[in-house]
Parts: sequence; structure tokens; C-alpha cells
Amino acid sequence: VHYQVSLAGYTTVTGSRDVVITKAAGSVTAPTAKSLTYTGSAQTLINAGSANGTGTIYYKKGSSGTYSTSLPTGTSAGTYTVYYKVTGDSNHNDVAEASISVTIGYASGSISTHPSAKTLTYTGSAQTLITAGSSSTGSMRYKVGSNGTYSSSLPTATAVGTYTVYYYSSGD
Repeated sequence: VHYQVSLAGYTTVTGSRDVVITKAAGSVTAPTAKSLTYTGSAQTLINAGSANGTGTIYYKKGSSGTYSTSLPTGTSAGTYTVYYKVTGDSNHNDVAEASISVTIGYASGSISTHPSAKTLTYTGSAQTLITAGSSSTGSMRYKVGSNGTYSSSLPTATAVGTYTVYYYSSGD
């Protein structure tokens, strides 16, 4: 800004002052985590955020990732940390890095073939109580009685009696 003051009978005074217009604060609408379950394929982890017209929003997966405008993806079940920040434009300041956690949940296990009870007669030796079951999403685990310990081995017994065999498909 330049100014000049003149009054009759006085010397003219002139001067100048610098006026600075500073950048405005940047603005971000944070991305949100998606609700995900394992599918075996890469999935986009977040719904996009926005720099609200104040610059460009960048994302990275994990602290050692590289920032990009692309939305990060994940394949395996587990928890991911997605970082985001805004690089301001010529009129707006940057917005500092922040993060959100996103979890890809485990898919439900399934049993392809349920084990079946065998019809047995006492022999004095240990006998396998069931035919094996199968699972396409993990391995089968078995135990005899509610207080037994689960194992991948088919349960056996020697004595005459009624046995309850519990089973499930363990995740992969």
C-alpha cells in the first residue's frame, strides 16, 4: 500500500506499507473405515475423505507406506492403519497427518462334511469313534466330552460307553 499526504502549506509526506494476506487454514473431512470381511481379494479399506477445496488429500497404508491420492487396499484379515493428510493449495495451509484403523474381519468357517458316529463293539483296543469331517476354510478339530482338549486327531476310546464328540472347523 502506498500513501501520500498533502496539506496546503506543508511538505508532502509519502510512504508505503507492506500488506500480507496469509494462507487460510486447510480443511479436511476425514475418511471413514469400511466394514469388511475377508474375501481373498484386495478390498478398498476406506471411504474417501475430502480436502474441501483447500488442497489435495493423500493416503498411505501403514507408517512405512508411501503417500498417494489412491485409496489404500488390503487383502488379509487383520487391522490396518491408514494415514491421511492434506497438502494445501496456493491459498490454504497443509493439514497435519492423522490416521484411522480399519479391520478386515475373518470370514466365517464352514464344514463341508460333518463327522459321523461309528457303530462300534467292544474289542479291548482303542477304536476311532467317528469318521472324519472336512472343511474348506480351515482344519477340523475334535474333543471327547465338554472338558476334553481339542485336537486334529480323531478321538478314540476303549471302554464300553456313550461318548459325546465335539468338533469345529478352525480358521486358516
